[in-house]
Amino acid sequence: MMRDRVMPDQIHNYAHNQEWMTRNLINIGRSRDALAIAANLIEHPRHPKYNTASRRGRSASYGRTRMFQVLERFEMWDELIHLSETMYLEPTNLKQEQDKRIRALGTAYFEKSDSPQLLAQLVELQGRLVQAQNEQTEAQNEAAKKAKEAKKPAAEIDKAKAAAGKKFNNRIKSLNNAVAELNAYAGLLVGTTETSKTLLGQVSGVAKDRLARLYLRAGDHEKAERLAGEAVESAKNEVIPLANQIDVLFRIGKEKEASEAFAKLREISGDIDDLTHAPFQRLSEIASAIDFPSDWRIERQLSHDVGMRPSLDSIGPLGYTPTSAPDWNLPNASGESIGLKQFRGRPVVVIFYLGQSCLHCVEQLTNFAPRTKDFIEAGISLVAISTDEVKKLKRSVDSFKLEDLAEIPVVKDLKHFLENTQVQGEFPFPLVSDADLRIFKTYRAFDDFENQPLHGTFLIDGDGLVRWQDISYEPFNNPDFLLKEAKRLLQLPVTSADRLASRHGDRPELDR
Repeated sequence: MMRDRVMPDQIHNYAHNQEWMTRNLINIGRSRDALAIAANLIEHPRHPKYNTASRRGRSASYGRTRMFQVLERFEMWDELIHLSETMYLEPTNLKQEQDKRIRALGTAYFEKSDSPQLLAQLVELQGRLVQAQNEQTEAQNEAAKKAKEAKKPAAEIDKAKAAAGKKFNNRIKSLNNAVAELNAYAGLLVGTTETSKTLLGQVSGVAKDRLARLYLRAGDHEKAERLAGEAVESAKNEVIPLANQIDVLFRIGKEKEASEAFAKLREISGDIDDLTHAPFQRLSEIASAIDFPSDWRIERQLSHDVGMRPSLDSIGPLGYTPTSAPDWNLPNASGESIGLKQFRGRPVVVIFYLGQSCLHCVEQLTNFAPRTKDFIEAGISLVAISTDEVKKLKRSVDSFKLEDLAEIPVVKDLKHFLENTQVQGEFPFPLVSDADLRIFKTYRAFDDFENQPLHGTFLIDGDGLVRWQDISYEPFNNPDFLLKEAKRLLQLPVTSADRLASRHGDRPELDR
């Protein structure tokens, strides 16, 4: 994928494979790599067609979901709170996603015994629940009003109301569930355990091993033991449910059963990368009591019947990382050479367009030209590479034969912009020639089968790495999206995914 200069979400199952790998890494206890992959999914370039936070099954959505899962399963509450203030788990306008974020923060504050912050999350969720219910009522009333105005029978009016309210049902159910959960937590902090147990009985979507701990805290040992056992039975060879069962059994006085479960955990412990995470830290006292070593992990023995095992590093990096942009030097209309190295130290958007006769290219440049100032203010230069020969390149209105096409709206817009720019008649960023298509081909903005150049738009950072790209039969025509995405991508350290991997540090760290 990286070798062929393809963006991650252009591979239909890449994001799914990565998020599934994250789940598997959680199951075997590799917290650092799991967090690294989740972070890398969030860092992937976003695209209005291939990858947005609002589209399920894409990197942005998967990454956020799996990051919350990693942090919650390994009980990394400080990290969760910290990351909620960064671009990784930032607030979002997506209603259900923001509901999940508030719920996760409420859980983290409960685990840290921070009652004021827990109550703040609870109040916010309650407000969002009321708002959702009001929106549902308004939609139902509007549907009923229209049905009555159309003189529909009563049964049809009721049907219209039900249909209008249906789209709100899942979110309202989820919010009710979240409110009950945080109310249960609040009760546990102040000691109203019976009320909390009642509320926990109404909650769905919480892992059984976590519920077991909550019931243990509420004093219901029988239910805690049952749920802990069910969690292990439904998650064979997963280390966190088994670690939790050991702790529950030990705390309710079943030391023999705890010791037996601990022996099973040791058999599958070879991939656990950090014993300081709470699910494993709680076992240190138990290990001492039953004469296990303080580092009770047993090195995993590899099978010998699977053929040659290549080094993982020889296959590729843990996650997607940007690739180097091929260098180029091309002439402008005056014959002066402009090269990629001239932009070293400063990001640049490079637009590959199909010359003055391509009306869609005129439209693209029309859309980007007025935004040049915004890109420059963000520290980003622009340059366009044309299929035209040098003699056809003119940094003026004539370069697009505007007078001949004056009635076409996009051309009229460009002419108006150029006539009113501070440098009369000049295009606001350089245009250079690649008439032999050598650079088009190098950047893969070329259809080998049809033997035709393609439209391409690339964001290259100050170190010469391609951070974003769009190659297509049609030009990318959304400068607002690209500017926003460029600002997001350029704040990310390129090696962040590798930096998070276990071989690069003792604990995962995300700075932004």
